[in-house]
Amino acid sequence: MKKKFSFIVCAILCAVFASLCLSGCFFVKDEKIDYGTTVEGYKYTLDGNGDLSVDVGNIRYARSRNDAKEFWVEGVLSIDVTAPLNYILTELDGLPVTYIKSLRTNAKSITIPDSITKIEAYTFSSNYYLESISLPDSLTVLGGGAFTRCDALKNLTIPKNVTELGNSICNGLKALQSVSLPGSVKTVPAGTCKDCVSLTSVTLGEGIETIGEKAFCYCTHLERITLPDSLKTIEKEAFKYCFKLKSITFPENVQEVGELAFNDCGALESITINNKNMKTGKNAFLKCPSIKTIIFNGTQAEWQAFEEANNATTQSVTIRCTDGDIIKD
Repeated sequence: MKKKFSFIVCAILCAVFASLCLSGCFFVKDEKIDYGTTVEGYKYTLDGNGDLSVDVGNIRYARSRNDAKEFWVEGVLSIDVTAPLNYILTELDGLPVTYIKSLRTNAKSITIPDSITKIEAYTFSSNYYLESISLPDSLTVLGGGAFTRCDALKNLTIPKNVTELGNSICNGLKALQSVSLPGSVKTVPAGTCKDCVSLTSVTLGEGIETIGEKAFCYCTHLERITLPDSLKTIEKEAFKYCFKLKSITFPENVQEVGELAFNDCGALESITINNKNMKTGKNAFLKCPSIKTIIFNGTQAEWQAFEEANNATTQSVTIRCTDGDIIKD
């Protein structure tokens, strides 16, 4: 009886196995399958996502198996290669290489070629030895957290044609000293350079209209920043804990400075306000004991209206208005 039962079970399992194989639901890798080669002679293989991949040097490229219009960079084959990574292809098998999904490497420098238009979120994350990177003018999209944990990166210039910038691209980069953002992005996203404690130079291009929440929070060595004339809004806590920031000038187009935007900027000595109708959020300048001068582009009467509109009180400060000074003891 037991032998008969075992035989029946085995028969059922064999039937199920055969059915799965025939239906394609059960995949058995067949090393004999030939997916062809590129015109350059590189061999195609089928990856786990059903896409066709090609290995060239230390880079793996991939494209859709059907209706392929482009290649993308899937990643590197070995992260231990420390030589400069400057050999990403711009074209493969007659198709352009247009974006990068991942590029985890121990290389100290990376050059991205002109064909790349998109870099996905966290593409360079945890490239601990990366000191410099060159991004092309063809780039239009840079995903969030792109450079997270790139602890050796010192300088970053975002190309002029980037229109979509993700949040926190440089968050927590302790070695970062300078960053340049183009006017094409319109908004400096939340947390862009938060906790970049070595940051001393920030360039914001004309065209930027908004500085997002905590964009430069805890940039403890930032002493000065020039805000573009196009700027309209500074969101909450944008420059909170910028302990060494000494002065700030708000261009005429700035309409709103958010809550706690400059909280605990202990070295801040002077403020210039060019828009007499500018709104300031609650405690925008809380714990800024060093402020001694406010240059206000309006009359004394307009300053009084400004204070009332923003529920602001000032002490031990000289307000320099267009028709004379107001000295607050």
